[in-house]
Amino acid sequence: MLLGLLAILLGAIAPPAVAADHQEPAAASLAPVAQAAARCTPRSRHYRTMPSSHPSPYCVSLHRPEGAARAHVLLTPRRMPRPPHGQNAAMIVSPQGRLLWYLPRRERVYDLKMVTYRGRPHLAVHVRTGEADGVFELRDARYRVVKRIAFGAPYRTDLHELRLTRQGTAYLGAYRRLRMRGVGVVTEYVVREIDLDTGRVLFEWHSLDDVPLARTFRPQPRRGTWDYFHGNSIEPPVPGDPTVIVSARNTAAVYGIDRASGELRWVLGGKSDDFGIARGGTRFCAQHAARRLPNGDVTLFDNGGRGNTEAGCPRHASRVMRFRLDHERRSARLVRTLSSRRSSGAGESLLPVGFGNAQMLPSGNMLVSWGTSGFVSEVSPSGAPRFALDLPNASYRAVAAPWTGRPGGRPALAARRRAGGVDAWASWNGATEITRWCPLAGRDRRRLRAAGRCVRFADLETRLRIPRRARFVGARALDARGRELGRSGARRVR
Repeated sequence: MLLGLLAILLGAIAPPAVAADHQEPAAASLAPVAQAAARCTPRSRHYRTMPSSHPSPYCVSLHRPEGAARAHVLLTPRRMPRPPHGQNAAMIVSPQGRLLWYLPRRERVYDLKMVTYRGRPHLAVHVRTGEADGVFELRDARYRVVKRIAFGAPYRTDLHELRLTRQGTAYLGAYRRLRMRGVGVVTEYVVREIDLDTGRVLFEWHSLDDVPLARTFRPQPRRGTWDYFHGNSIEPPVPGDPTVIVSARNTAAVYGIDRASGELRWVLGGKSDDFGIARGGTRFCAQHAARRLPNGDVTLFDNGGRGNTEAGCPRHASRVMRFRLDHERRSARLVRTLSSRRSSGAGESLLPVGFGNAQMLPSGNMLVSWGTSGFVSEVSPSGAPRFALDLPNASYRAVAAPWTGRPGGRPALAARRRAGGVDAWASWNGATEITRWCPLAGRDRRRLRAAGRCVRFADLETRLRIPRRARFVGARALDARGRELGRSGARRVR
């Protein structure tokens, strides 16, 4: 469910080292921003039916559903070194702030989105299998892994991006380390399009073929690997525009690559800008998530230069920018800007060291994840927040999606006897259509009957009160029409 959905607003030599915005930012550098700006108090959640789950605390401070389509928010919070630690996880939250699905992981989770695979909606989540590599898992509506997508030899799958096309292909990125004479070890970015059925490589582009080291804003380190490019998003071609669009944080530029020839066609921003945006005072720095809109405009999340690009890229507060490119005249017009001070829900300007994205919704609103600050907001075309969430543990991105989850198995139930009755707790991880839980009770596990009032779905786990002593209890999950979605097994009360 989240508030609006997307349309047109804003106006190798070894496994790659973990790049700078993959590292755990110092707690002291992030906490003051998130805590000082918070309009609600993030709370931790603990579940009797899922005792090993300890979600990162979060809260929703603003929810104005007027004129908004239903969509949920897909997030990937990180475990933090300071309390409350939380867990690395993928999770889905409703616009009201209710946790609907939770998948804890030992390794960090980065990209999580809804994709269409073989005509059906799936969740795509990047799962780390080592220090700096992994695969993308596709999960169906029952949360079963139906496919794993990898970049392919000899490179390892980067965590930043997966884009599926209607042609049955996938675009992915890889970080490749290589030794360059007179320079040392450099990380370049490699983009591939692969056939999902055969794994055949249909397109491949290497950043070092077109973007020299001199274009970076990241100083060469005295030791270790020089991540001069740091690609973080890919946009596949669309009918009428055969351009692959790639965003690179450390060159503070967006690149247009011809899909047929592999040639670099244009550069927006950075030191080799083809559109003159620096002269117009619209320069962006350390950006993430460059996206193409249906009319050809390009949106991006401008982190503002804090972190890897402080040497030469003007530092400023984070914002979302929308550009209209004129390729014939080589000019770009800034159509619209969303400032973090006004639109983040934080009440102040933000300078996130990494992460972040902006997603145009069909309603005309924009969903923005304000990077490592931890704030997520849905913003109207005027720039006013319609939804605001505070997630101190931050998420690499936030994505709005009309996801419907129907997990297999049965709902889980926990119960405890109290004076005069029973307290029970019901959950069904990932079931997004539950609106009410109805308690059941009886002396025989095979003959449970309605016991007490049905209660509104509260969160991933909902508390039920059964007003009489019972040997066995259970619960039914109902949807908005009163139809039973599933029922738990009988639980003996001890």
